Amino acid sequence: TVGLPRLALRTRVPVTRQLGALGIRLALTDDADFSGLSPRPLLISDVVQEAVLKVAEEGLEAAAVTVVAMAPAGAAPRPERVKHIAFDRPFGVVVLAGADDVPLFTAWQADAPEGPAA
Repeated sequence: TVGLPRLALRTRVPVTRQLGALGIRLALTDDADFSGLSPRPLLISDVVQEAVLKVAEEGLEAAAVTVVAMAPAGAAPRPERVKHIAFDRPFGVVVLAGADDVPLFTAWQADAPEGPAA
């Protein structure tokens, strides 16, 4: 038998600085070419990876996501405004694309997320 307590782990790691060591350099500069994504010149401004692991008697759940933020190339960075929004009740998500707002992804979080909203 194995005795293991219930646990929930979450990690959020900024990885933008490590991209150069992986050979990803041009995408972070004004010379980046993301013309297939946007007619405006863009560059990668920030990359963050987040992972969660929950272990309980019923089993385990694990998930990971990488977020890549883009910014206009050649533009001075905007001053960062810090705001906080807590999704502490059921909510919906819709990702739209293009001038016609074509829905690419829809989701509904039916149960209120557990624990404090970060």
